[in-house]
Amino acid sequence: MARCTVQGGAIIDGSYMTGSGSGALAQERWTGKGTAAAPGTLTLTYMLSDQTAGDAVSTMTLDVKQPGCKALPQSTAGSTSAPDNEWETLTVTVACAGKYSYTITRRLKTTSPTGHFTSDLLALSLDLAAG
Repeated sequence: MARCTVQGGAIIDGSYMTGSGSGALAQERWTGKGTAAAPGTLTLTYMLSDQTAGDAVSTMTLDVKQPGCKALPQSTAGSTSAPDNEWETLTVTVACAGKYSYTITRRLKTTSPTGHFTSDLLALSLDLAAG
């Protein structure tokens, strides 16, 4: 289950986010844990639809942490301003074998009093590949 935050004139309804006006913010955050048998990559794949972003900032972020692995934390951020109904990916390095934790954050925020946004998350998956 995602942890959701809204502020100002924002709404999260299932996978759909909408907002308007000064300071409107909608954010979802998913967290989890895993174990890597060897170093590799963790890839987030997602698809968005029904997007508008008038004076708004839209981001999807994947953060990975590994206790005891000196090369981490690794972090990658990407923009969700991709065209509707197209697959997007974010990839981070899992630098060591062993346990790791991850956080996926989807965030939309207005940047002006007349700002607005809409976005629908159609698909979200996370895959670990050794290598």
